[in-house]
Amino acid sequence: MAAREAIRPKRVVSGRVHYAAMDFLHHRRASFADAIPRLALPTSPITALESFHIANSYGLFAVMTPARHEIEFQGTKDGKTWVPCPFRYKPQDPSQPPLIHAPYHPRFDWNLWFASLGGWRENTSVLNTEMLLLRNDPDVIKLFAGNPFAGAPPLQVRAVVWQYWFTDIATKRKTGLW
Repeated sequence: MAAREAIRPKRVVSGRVHYAAMDFLHHRRASFADAIPRLALPTSPITALESFHIANSYGLFAVMTPARHEIEFQGTKDGKTWVPCPFRYKPQDPSQPPLIHAPYHPRFDWNLWFASLGGWRENTSVLNTEMLLLRNDPDVIKLFAGNPFAGAPPLQVRAVVWQYWFTDIATKRKTGLW
C-alpha cells in the first residue's frame, strides 16, 4: 500500500490522437502552402480541430480532476489487521496494469470514483456498502472480485481514500509499478 503514496505525481498527456492530428495538419499544410498561411501549431488538440467542427471542449468531462483518488473498502476480524476488498475493475494494486473493460461500464466502480471527489455525507452509497459488507450481503459481495471474509463477516469495515499516479517509464522499469 505504501507504494501508492511513494509514486511521485507526473502530468501525463494522452497524446496519440493529438499528435496524429497535429502530424496530419502539419503535413497537409505543406501541400496547401499557397492557400493556408504557416501558423504555429496550436497548444491543444481541441484548438487544432475546432475549425473542422469535429471536436470542442463542451461536455461532462471538459475539465478533468488533476488527481486520481480512489476509495478502497477494508475489513478486519481482529481490529488490527486490515484486509482490502478486491475490486473487479478499479485500479488497486500498483503492480498490476490498469484494465480496460470496453464496452462494459463498471457502474459501481465508476460511482465510487465520483464519491471520492466529495465527502461522506453526500455519498451515502459508501456508507451503505460498508453496512452491507458487515453483513456479508451476497448482492454487495458480487460487486467485488472476491470476498476476503467468506467464512464470517468482518468485525469492522472502513473506506480509505488513496491517490494514484502513473509512473514514468524509468520508474516502471525499475520498480515494476504502474
